[in-house]
Amino acid sequence: MRRSIWLWAIALATMKLGSIAHLPIRAFPAVHDHLRYVITASNLLEVDVPYGELVLARQPGYPGFIAFSYLLGIPLRISQEFFYLAAGGFLAVAFYRWVRRPWLMLLFFSLYSFAPFSYHWNRQTLQEVLYLPLTAAMVASLLNLIKDAEKPRRFLRDSLVLGFILALFWNTRPEGIWIVPTLALIYGILGISRISKNWKTHPPVSPAPPLRTLTYSILFTLAPIVFFTSTFAFINYLQYGIYNTYDLKAPGLTAAYSSLRRVSPERHRPQIAIPKATREEIYAVSPSFRRLKDSLEIESDRGWRQVSCDMGICDDYAAGVFFWALRDAVEDEGYYQSAPETEAFYEQIAREIETACDRSLLRCQPQNIASFVPSLSWDILQPWLQSSLRLSYNLTTSSLTLKLDSGVEDIPFRQRYYSQITREPADFFQQRAFPLNRLKDQFVTAVSRLYQWLFPIVFGVAVVGYVLELLALSQPRLVPLWLSGVLLFCVATRVVLVAYIDVTSWSVEGGDRYLRPVLPLLWLLMSLGVFYLSCRWKRLKSSWFRR
Repeated sequence: MRRSIWLWAIALATMKLGSIAHLPIRAFPAVHDHLRYVITASNLLEVDVPYGELVLARQPGYPGFIAFSYLLGIPLRISQEFFYLAAGGFLAVAFYRWVRRPWLMLLFFSLYSFAPFSYHWNRQTLQEVLYLPLTAAMVASLLNLIKDAEKPRRFLRDSLVLGFILALFWNTRPEGIWIVPTLALIYGILGISRISKNWKTHPPVSPAPPLRTLTYSILFTLAPIVFFTSTFAFINYLQYGIYNTYDLKAPGLTAAYSSLRRVSPERHRPQIAIPKATREEIYAVSPSFRRLKDSLEIESDRGWRQVSCDMGICDDYAAGVFFWALRDAVEDEGYYQSAPETEAFYEQIAREIETACDRSLLRCQPQNIASFVPSLSWDILQPWLQSSLRLSYNLTTSSLTLKLDSGVEDIPFRQRYYSQITREPADFFQQRAFPLNRLKDQFVTAVSRLYQWLFPIVFGVAVVGYVLELLALSQPRLVPLWLSGVLLFCVATRVVLVAYIDVTSWSVEGGDRYLRPVLPLLWLLMSLGVFYLSCRWKRLKSSWFRR
């Protein structure tokens, strides 16, 4: 039975790979987003790339994946789909170790593999394409970590695997901090369980590793993160003279942005961190910042003002947009010729503002430790809560959207930027017209419609399972309910973070791009709910038979 289930899982993965093989990369000319990762990946393969505004604008994780796929000789659309499925398989196996139900593992893997959104999601050139499977692999490692807590060698092996996954995770998107509360919660549960077991105060809530092993585990988890992040930073130092993985963390830029945010805090309002009136005050006291005025103070239908207006803020720069506008303005003034020169200019802006603050020429609040994190105020609590609720609902339907478009169907554009690094012919999208590929499109559409029809049924069954499980809280269970609580906590952390960005920095609209990395946890929670219901049903039937 077990062998046949694995064969079924392999068959499902093969079917998914076959059904997407004709779908091209979704190419877009977004210079700071889709296209930036492709260009950065190409730069990684070059010997000497001159410094510029966008050379270190993005973290190295996803561009490194693109370059690695190129070196392996695998088309990017195939490698991204394979990595997605491999991470899902890893999580399915970890899930199976807990539930010991082959059919349930297959249910989860089906929810994961054939989600309609994945048919376009895995063909993008965005860092979130890597972030979702990394989140899945990280959760799998955490499940294994808890399961092997009383087997020291396996426990340390799981810790090392978790560390390698987190190293890539940490260097893929800038807000990796959101996973830290979940990691702390799990290690806290393991530590408390060990202490309670030593003191014999009450039964431990989870398997409990020895405290020495737990300490080694934390070190094994942190070591790969520190090693790879330091390696990326050292490579940039050798090439550009700046010891950072990307320039969002550069000391000069963070100091300048933090100083700008200090000024006239009473003017701050949701989604606008440095309003025009504040900028005018700073122009008057900072000669360096004044050089950027002509590039920053532009009409609302130009540059980043237009981007901000598209987000719903037309009278100024949205907070999340101003960072890019500031960088572009510095580039316009010619200060992105070398990293040390760029850093020196940003540091000069910071010094001039700090001096003006010290002399009371500007009204300034205390320095913020986290330069790019918007300040928390009572005014945003209600919209923050409303956004959290809206995004929570959106998350439940985010996987149901099907798109089979090819992006920009411009052969010269694809030939110039995408064709070589993605190992996909520039005219590959034209093969969609072949009869066999049209049949594949019809198959994908049919599978997606079936998924869209079954998804709310499975979701409802899972909810019933959780309700019954909560009502039977005192009864023993194969999978502890607190494990579902940890998964839900991880999802909630991500939703709350995205909602905070939504109300303070820029509108995330439906939030799909930022919420989808936690979809594997939603599918895992659904599968656990079905598992709980099946367990209650078996107990109910056995009680009937006894009567």
